[in-house]
Amino acid sequence: MLDVEPGVTYRAGARIRIPGTDWSFLVPTGWQSTRPEDSEMPFLMAEEGKGLGMIFPLTDVTRETVRDHLSQPLSLLHGLSFIPAGAEADTDLSIARSYQGEDLAGRALAVLGPGNTSVIYFLMGPPDEASGYQSVLEGLGQSTRFAASVSGRGAGL
Repeated sequence: MLDVEPGVTYRAGARIRIPGTDWSFLVPTGWQSTRPEDSEMPFLMAEEGKGLGMIFPLTDVTRETVRDHLSQPLSLLHGLSFIPAGAEADTDLSIARSYQGEDLAGRALAVLGPGNTSVIYFLMGPPDEASGYQSVLEGLGQSTRFAASVSGRGAGL
């Protein structure tokens, strides 16, 4: 397991841990991850195409709080915004949702962890590339490992 360091690129198959947490995931096949100097969280970038992924760890959240997050429009960097599209897909350990942006499609997967912790993976890109996002998110969900929760991070996107 590697702690995510700013400016380092992590290739598919690397297990990376988010600093300040005991939470980790595997970089999915066909993707890589890097953490910009000015960000606490790494980004995921498709090796081919224009797919981009963001990661939102949450603490002190219930299933209902996470569901509420996923039902709201998302305003991201550089003025990108997405509105929920379609129904949620709910399982015991996760909640998934599709989103629509101006020229982009998005998909989110919230993985529910122990002790009211969760992580939301959000992938976005051109609509013609979005069909592969479901399997990428499923892989992220299956590879996510939570350990003891670390306080100090509030709930919010």
